[in-house]
Amino acid sequence: MSETERANAHKAVDAMVRLMAGEARAAEAPLQITLRSDPNNAMALDSLGLCYLMQRRFGEAEQALRKAAAHPRAPAVVVMRFGLSLLEQNKATDAVSVLQRAAALAPRDADCQMNLGRALHMAGDSDAARRAFESALAFAPGNADALFNIGVIFLESNHKIGRAHV
Repeated sequence: MSETERANAHKAVDAMVRLMAGEARAAEAPLQITLRSDPNNAMALDSLGLCYLMQRRFGEAEQALRKAAAHPRAPAVVVMRFGLSLLEQNKATDAVSVLQRAAALAPRDADCQMNLGRALHMAGDSDAARRAFESALAFAPGNADALFNIGVIFLESNHKIGRAHV
């Protein structure tokens, strides 16, 4: 590991400690420094995107997470965070394709299925949304949000009311 890589790793750890302490704004600086020397550092991009999500800066989160999710070995959680940044901006159609990728990377992850269900429902595909919520329920029995959303879709199909619980 080079000296630059070692320094960047320390900055990333510092940023994560600050993030876990709820100090999203303070976590930005070490991540920005890392990204100046290594603009494609997937871990720093993901962490920066998370900082922005925590601060409800969804457009900036989308930019950082889009780049992190494009990494060939991006884990499902990074791809899912990118999809969530799109959902938070009401870009449901775009979020569906991203969250489908996350679900394909982690097919038994209840959170991936829940977020995919939310995106599908927001995009107007209630049948696919119900299936995603049912999958989430299968992977996390008793998941109250999944049960609630399945109920909402049932009521919508019979009475044309409600939206997905977010």
